[in-house]
Amino acid sequence: MAINKHEIMLPHTMGQGGMDLMKSRDDIETVIYPTGISQADLLPQLADVTGIALSGAPFRQIEMEASPAMLAVARMGVGYDAVEVPALTARRVPLLTAGTANPTSVAEQAFNLIIALAKKIARWMHW
Repeated sequence: MAINKHEIMLPHTMGQGGMDLMKSRDDIETVIYPTGISQADLLPQLADVTGIALSGAPFRQIEMEASPAMLAVARMGVGYDAVEVPALTARRVPLLTAGTANPTSVAEQAFNLIIALAKKIARWMHW
């Protein structure tokens, strides 16, 4: 990898617009990984990575130790329970989240469940 390039790992489920944006930059080398990647397969790939976008893969102390060049970790989707925040904090690596990605759909679902409970229609639903 060139000295001026950052190696970024992206899950194969990332939106095409985001993939295209990252691949269009001269200062970024993208590495696509499967969302179900095992820890054994992920750890060796982290050696030169300066950023990773997580879909479902956990990122804990062991992943942090395997990525000495890491500058940022992003979590696609909502929540970051699979990320060990203290491990990132100890190295001053920021965790980026999509906190405003889908509040409307979450509110709609919560409201729908409240109405379902109020109307007692859950017994007809096949969840």
